[in-house]
Amino acid sequence: AKFQSERMVALDRENALLADLPSLKALMTSNDDKTIEDGAVEFWKVSGTDLFALADHDERIVAAYTGSSPADEPLREDLRSYISGAPSSYLVSGGRLFGCSVRPLYFGSQSAGTILGYVISGYAIDRQAVEQLSRATGVEASFISDRRLLATSLKPDLEKQVSGLQTPAALNQTEPFNVVLGGESYLSVVRVLSMNAKVPLRLVELKSLLQEERAIRQIDRIVL
Repeated sequence: AKFQSERMVALDRENALLADLPSLKALMTSNDDKTIEDGAVEFWKVSGTDLFALADHDERIVAAYTGSSPADEPLREDLRSYISGAPSSYLVSGGRLFGCSVRPLYFGSQSAGTILGYVISGYAIDRQAVEQLSRATGVEASFISDRRLLATSLKPDLEKQVSGLQTPAALNQTEPFNVVLGGESYLSVVRVLSMNAKVPLRLVELKSLLQEERAIRQIDRIVL
């Protein structure tokens, strides 16, 4: 969770730098959708993010890009709901999960200026990203929304078994608990990332107890 939090802080910092660019602010003052959409491509490529979008001061999505192409209409609708909803670091759309940052674009100073629009940057949280997270922390991770597995670092043969954790009792656990997957024991922790009624999001972290036991035995041998 700490590793994920640090990545979100870095994303928010980068997005803040984008929101402060005079050239991006100048683009938003054109008030022309086609001009903004065309100009957004350059900022999207410079950002290097998996998701990039611009919204006007009415929170209407004017330009949105993900992967290597413009975002489809369902994602644009979800982005609109994301901006207007309660603040969140995550966006769930069409079975995809993004870590996101939203920053307002001001004409003038932040304290006395007027809002020109919003810039949204995000990175995809998919299997590759979660596996990277797992390697950095030594913990298996699974992101779950409404009992739907969005991304996990678990091996494919364990994905169905982790679905057994997606019960109201398990997902509402507030204390660590033990589970068995693939014949191996894990210490599990469920963290609530979003309480949005439509798209709740939880992170299930699994620490292999077998690996811990092996590490302890190795330390004991070294000490002996």
